[in-house]
Amino acid sequence: ANPLGLFIAKQLKGDQEVVIIDGNRELVAEAKQQGYKTVHGNILKEETMEDAGAIEKGTFIALTGNSEINLLAAQLADDAFFIPNKIVLVSPNENGADVELLDKVDATSMFADKTELEPWSHRISTGNYEENKQKIEEETTTREWVKEHQNKNADFLPVMIINTEGQKRPFHYNDDILPGEQVLYLS
Repeated sequence: ANPLGLFIAKQLKGDQEVVIIDGNRELVAEAKQQGYKTVHGNILKEETMEDAGAIEKGTFIALTGNSEINLLAAQLADDAFFIPNKIVLVSPNENGADVELLDKVDATSMFADKTELEPWSHRISTGNYEENKQKIEEETTTREWVKEHQNKNADFLPVMIINTEGQKRPFHYNDDILPGEQVLYLS
């Protein structure tokens, strides 16, 4: 329930039920106050995932600052709850072995790149960011979109893809962006 997680939850809330799980009672209370269904508990415990109704979910997003916890939680989401879409935050300081685990649990990296959680959480909590949208003219992949924008501006974070009907999906590695869709990104 960090600020970045709450921002993403806010983007997804209208299209699907969002459940926020956190081990920090204060963050859970804040998320609950903002109208989210919440579960206080350890994300690496099956009981916590059960309380969140994980068996009924189509997407699992792990956004802690610890890549190892994110990957282990995605593995639990895969092994015990068969959640088809697993998206995790991978920190820049992670090594190749952790990235290999993404493939083992059929997960992808949120933002289609390694990303440091704290700077973006801080910017969101202090309001020091802008929301931008870019309409896509030619089909591309999320990874290509990131590479193209890294050349122009290192200070951006792609968060959502908005399809032509206005439905949002998380921006993650291994996704295609079609003509007419928009990328919602922070700068």
